[in-house]
Amino acid sequence: MYFSKKAAKSKEESSQRLSTTCCVSITQLSAEHLKSLDVEGGTALVLAFVSPHISFEDVSKKLKMAMPFAQHIITIMTAERICRRCR
Repeated sequence: MYFSKKAAKSKEESSQRLSTTCCVSITQLSAEHLKSLDVEGGTALVLAFVSPHISFEDVSKKLKMAMPFAQHIITIMTAERICRRCR
């Protein structure tokens, strides 16, 4: 068997942003507010935590429309508010 050492990543590759986080209210669910989630190389997964006080179905639809760049969107109903800034 032969095991070769993987080539080291270049500085340009390693400086790419791999993930990002944002907190938005339901009124901010638009392509304009969510474009910061479109990371280089493609957005493979978006996790959205939805307050039980908001229409889960509406949020899911708005997210899909606002983020055509996301390969997968998982929306999760929370027990309470997660982000105090989103009041």
